Amino acid sequence: MCRLGRDGLMVCHDTFNTIDLFDGREFMAARCHSASRFAKPSDSGVSQAQCGQICRRAADATSPPLGSDTYERRNIVAKGLKRFEGISKVAPPQPTVERLSPRVICILGCNPSPYTLNGTNCFLVGTGSRRVLIDTGDNPAMGRKWARNHSEFMRHLKRTLDEQQCSLAMVLVTHLHGDHFGGVQGILSELGADIPIGMLKAPEHLLSLQTMRHLREHNLIDICEQSPNPFRTGTFVREIDDATSKVDFDASWDIAGRSPSEIARDYHYHKTHAQFYEAWADPTDASINGVALLHGDVIRVDGATLRVVKTPGHSENHAAFCLDEEQSIFSGDNVLGYGTTMVSDAHDYMASLGAMQLYEPVRLYPGHGGFIADGKGLLDRYYAHRQAREDQVVELLEQASEFGMGSFLPTAKDIAEKLYTNTSPLRMQQARENIERILLKLWRDGRAEVYSDRTGQVEALLPEVGYLQRLGDELAWKLVPQAESAKRQWRDKINSIVDASHPDFVGATEFAFASETAPSLPNSADATAKL
Repeated sequence: MCRLGRDGLMVCHDTFNTIDLFDGREFMAARCHSASRFAKPSDSGVSQAQCGQICRRAADATSPPLGSDTYERRNIVAKGLKRFEGISKVAPPQPTVERLSPRVICILGCNPSPYTLNGTNCFLVGTGSRRVLIDTGDNPAMGRKWARNHSEFMRHLKRTLDEQQCSLAMVLVTHLHGDHFGGVQGILSELGADIPIGMLKAPEHLLSLQTMRHLREHNLIDICEQSPNPFRTGTFVREIDDATSKVDFDASWDIAGRSPSEIARDYHYHKTHAQFYEAWADPTDASINGVALLHGDVIRVDGATLRVVKTPGHSENHAAFCLDEEQSIFSGDNVLGYGTTMVSDAHDYMASLGAMQLYEPVRLYPGHGGFIADGKGLLDRYYAHRQAREDQVVELLEQASEFGMGSFLPTAKDIAEKLYTNTSPLRMQQARENIERILLKLWRDGRAEVYSDRTGQVEALLPEVGYLQRLGDELAWKLVPQAESAKRQWRDKINSIVDASHPDFVGATEFAFASETAPSLPNSADATAKL
């Protein structure tokens, strides 16, 4: 059974209580698109034999059969957090270097981990002597043990460039997370310091930058530097013993609602983000040739046209890149080839996901996991999963009297305990945070009101923007009718995202890199103005 969602997108419910194949293999059984969507081999610089190998690999690709294992066949809406335990499972293997289409080669970042799956997918895009690289893998200097093989990634990248007889015209970074920008310095030092590094400019409320700004303003850097590095064992140590922590300061400024100990822990993570971003954004910093991309910008190389689409939700400055020649999307971390992604802000994420649905991509080239041959199919499944959980929260708010509290309003904890009935006490904090993200989305959608306590006497104030990690324990929620103006704003938000994928998008800057000629770049004044 299907219905039209509140935002005008189709949501199908026939699988809500059956299976959810989030490992992506259902969508990997690729049919050969070369005859229709892809350019002919003679037009793309790829031989008929090469194209045949690509298509045969897709048609003959084998994966372990999907069985009854709970990690492979899951309810879309889980009663517990069992699906999150799948993070310890191994994704279907990928070759280190793999040609995925006449114009796309994937080079693994050689940084496998439970969080990065087989590693970051770094895509070499184009068919000529000058090509674009999307994402760069990890930086071993950040301390993560899965980043220690960056030299191996560089070896594979240089070998691929040599075999393809091409160089890098530009590097694109999908978002400001270390496993995507971390390899930039290695690339610049070995392949050319003048290679442009394109990325969307970060908003003021990006958590890493905002945290570092406040720590500097409050003279807290030295205190945080002395705190234990969460990557001291090579993996991120989330747990903090607040009883023995010596970190204590006023953290009321933190939009994410973290404790001083949590801020000190996250400092080491935020610092690497801020260091890279500040160097990238500084036009006087000679260590990196940063180029601030804008929503709708176009990057052209021989055989490939990429359109920059701002798709926040996983991170604040997340970009997807639409590939005209294949009607496909490099989805970054908004959609993965295996498992579900981390959603930092549900309001932004659902708008981005809805816009990608409207684009109807043939393929998805994700930041992690195998490529997806049925891009629209996986997007529909992703959207159905997220919408189903939101619908459950809405239903519980509508029937708040079932909590047995009379006229009192429910909190996020109340709702989490109703929905996550099979979740251990140790994981209920994570479950509550998931519910809080949905409640914050409903509030930002104009569909919910939030109060300082259960009595509903005093309305609470929340930030209009920003990715909040934790809301107050006592906040209580009430469902309200959504105003027509709010509905229009939601539709406009989705349309503003998908509009950038259209060739007739107004106001775009074009970066053209023709083979064997100098690049066509905006003049330095324009580039600086963007920053």
